[in-house]
Amino acid sequence: MRGDRGTMSVLNPIAPHFFNRIRVRTDAGSRGERVRGEPSYTAQRRAFRGGGSRRAAMPTDGAHGIANMRVIDEIYRKAGLEPRGS
Repeated sequence: MRGDRGTMSVLNPIAPHFFNRIRVRTDAGSRGERVRGEPSYTAQRRAFRGGGSRRAAMPTDGAHGIANMRVIDEIYRKAGLEPRGS
């Protein structure tokens, strides 16, 4: 990912539940960071399991999903790409 002030790369973005590491590069230098906490997939599995076995409410709803897709579409536009499904 490239921004106005530097770049950020994610180690293994396809499987973020491994390693949780990013590298940030700017004019000031380069640094590696580890994202603390559990992987997002762990939270997703827990929510899915809870919804199936206990009929618990999901922590997000359809409105959250639509808002998320709007953000993703805007990222595509900023990158000079057409959003998917256009």
